[in-house]
Amino acid sequence: MTRLKNCLFILALTLAWNAQAKVFRNAYVQFELPDQWNCSMEGTEWVCVSSKPNDAKESIIILAAKEVGPQDTFSAYENYLKTPKQAGGATGKTVASQVKSLKTRKINDHQWVDALHLGSEIPGYYTRYVATIKDRIASLVTFSAHQKY
Repeated sequence: MTRLKNCLFILALTLAWNAQAKVFRNAYVQFELPDQWNCSMEGTEWVCVSSKPNDAKESIIILAAKEVGPQDTFSAYENYLKTPKQAGGATGKTVASQVKSLKTRKINDHQWVDALHLGSEIPGYYTRYVATIKDRIASLVTFSAHQKY
């Protein structure tokens, strides 16, 4: 009986958490954001950050979408993301990122290329890249977070 009560309590907490989730949605993608996060259009990309000043330095989400061109294929995305990226280091020297993982996966029954790099966008930050093609739209979402977090 105690196990059933614990399961019901966890289920109630999960449902309450999900009911309060803030949803970001544009024409191409939607996902849940923490309440203190906001997204705004910057040029041709959506940029999502925390409204808390200290948290905003720890992580960032960037979304980009465009019409599919001849260079937009899953194999091209995989080839690009399996290659270490060059980022400016603290001393001004260029440093190669470390590719931590690369795989294709299904998210909501749709194929995505999913990669994780350390130091590809900003030294000391992990960046997760997820890219896909659907209909005539190519989408890329990046989530960068400081390696401490």
